[in-house]
Amino acid sequence: MTKAEEKLQKLEQKRRELEARIQREKARLSSAARKADTRRKVLVGAALITANTAGDPRVPDDLLAQILDAYITDPKARAFLGLPTPQQ
Repeated sequence: MTKAEEKLQKLEQKRRELEARIQREKARLSSAARKADTRRKVLVGAALITANTAGDPRVPDDLLAQILDAYITDPKARAFLGLPTPQQ
């Protein structure tokens, strides 16, 4: 193998290593974004439930029921929350 071929081989190896590092970093960032989104959803849901349970007039039972009915579409999630199956 010539020096030029060895140099090319080393450069290609470095490129593969960099591409792997880039993929790991992208995965890490994506995971962090998903975790932050989940945390935000949990906190918002907890705030709504707490306000509703405390009798806050801004979050009455009927409003919470309307929101859940409109946005919870997964049949398993609806069953877990005791929501009726939507009519097709």
